[in-house]
Amino acid sequence: MQAMQAMSAAPVALSASPAIDRLPAQYAADLFHVGQVLVCADDWALVDLPGRQTHARIAIPPPHALACGDWVVVVGRESQWYAVGIVATEHRKTADKTLTFLATQDTVAFHAPHGCITLAARQMSLSGQAVAIVSKTLRMTATSCLLHCVTVNQWVAGLVSQTVGRLYQGVTGDYHHHSQSIVERAEGQVTIKGDRIHLN
Repeated sequence: MQAMQAMSAAPVALSASPAIDRLPAQYAADLFHVGQVLVCADDWALVDLPGRQTHARIAIPPPHALACGDWVVVVGRESQWYAVGIVATEHRKTADKTLTFLATQDTVAFHAPHGCITLAARQMSLSGQAVAIVSKTLRMTATSCLLHCVTVNQWVAGLVSQTVGRLYQGVTGDYHHHSQSIVERAEGQVTIKGDRIHLN
């Protein structure tokens, strides 16, 4: 906090425009400030500046998104203020997680035509109204896999091969299996239990 206050006491140098570089030092010191976001709305934020609080229009392009606790650069005088840059972000805290937020309303694409893209995390979540994975080869490696679905549909044109240590299937409703031929082999005992067993 003390470091941020020290930063806000000095003018912030921005060289996006040659006209800004030619501003007198005192004018630049009055024009640019660093403050902390207290309240954040869709297009404005309440920023705590040295000696006062002011409403600033958010002029920061996506994918950056402001949140309460962020330190931003604001530019303006009197009643016209604009948040134009992020100095430091406050981690978003939810339940037992600390979240760094990245938001955009546009399409985001990552391309590595001659390389690879690696995502690594202790826990990773992927959510969306529709998620599509298109790949020539899809490989999944996990210690355990949990799948919770209302309906699962699989279309396989070729072979489905499964190698498991033990297999257990529990069906609460009816179980229907249809195929041209069935071959089942067991090295040990085969047990079939039921109130009524019909073999045709």
